[in-house]
Order: sequence, then structure tokens, then C-alpha cells
Amino acid sequence: MNGIELEEVRGCIIWYDTISDVYDELYSNEQMLKYDIIFSKLFSKLPRNLDVVLDVGCGTGNLLTYLIKMGYGLKYYVGLDVSSKIISIALRKAGYYRCLTDFIVADLAYPPIRTNYKFDLITLITVLRSHYNVDIIVKEYLSRVKDGGFIVYTVLHSRTLRSSDPKYEEIYILNSSGGITYEFNSDTNLISPSSP
Repeated sequence: MNGIELEEVRGCIIWYDTISDVYDELYSNEQMLKYDIIFSKLFSKLPRNLDVVLDVGCGTGNLLTYLIKMGYGLKYYVGLDVSSKIISIALRKAGYYRCLTDFIVADLAYPPIRTNYKFDLITLITVLRSHYNVDIIVKEYLSRVKDGGFIVYTVLHSRTLRSSDPKYEEIYILNSSGGITYEFNSDTNLISPSSP
């Protein structure tokens, strides 16, 4: 998997390490809104008990918190993020939940996960940018979804983390063989079906 410049990865690490102590204050509400939208679309399709979840760009583990509060049973949750400081916060938060968790400090383009390992749900929420090679990245992760599982990813249409440009974000929900596309504009908080 490729398409992300090393300098941009370094910038992400520095940015998230710098704001790690206030990450939840800055981003938690926005992420919870996205989770509400995503899981309202997945509710009838996603089993209530999930064996294995991979959360790429997991931040402080807010998805783990959300899934448990929404009543999903998790056997194993794996969070992956480039920031070691963010991961340390996620580790502390995960101690409150009764499921097996692992957190990995790694770049989303080079996940240190066996290629034959399959997940019920893979999320890449607020980590992909429109100038990345999104199709290749998603195809690689889609190959790691169990039959009947899902991949959820968003694509930000902004070149930098702190761009003053309006942030437009699309949400995609795909089953293990393709399907279901939704579009979400984070500026207006609207969701509408999109053509694939």
C-alpha cells in the first residue's frame, strides 16, 4: 500500500503527539457524530457480537467506547495509530472494558498485521485524504474483511489536517464483496445516498 508521502506521515505524528492531551476535547464530539451516522446505516446489517474489529487511525479509542456503549459485544479490538502518545491514552481508556484489546503504533499504509488475518469490521474514519491512493488502500484493507463483514472509511477532501478550506468528508460503507455507498458532508451534517 502506498500513496502517502513520508513527510505527511511525520507531520501527522508531530501534530497528534502535540495535541494528544486535548485530542478528545477537540475531536470526540465530531467522531461520535460520524459513528452515529455510520452505525445507524449498519445497525440492521452488522451482528451485535463481533469477533474482531480493526480501527485504523484509532486515536484515543473512541470507537471502542462507542461500540461498547451501543451494546456491541466485542471479543477482540485492534487499534492502529501513528501517534504513540495518542495510543497511550487509548490504552488507559481500554482498561475499563472487558474485551481483549491491542494497540499498535504504525502507519495505515503499512499495517503490521498478517495478510491472512480477517476482521468482522475494519474502520478508517477521518484518516484517508482525497489525494491519497484511496482505491489501493481500501482494496488492501477490504481483502482483510471476513465474508459477511464490513469496511467503513471516510475520505477527507482537504489537503492538510489544519486546512482553512471547508472540510468535506464522504463516508463509505462496503460489505466484504463491495456494496453500499453513502456520502456525508461534515459541514452541514447531512447524509444522502451517493451513486457508487
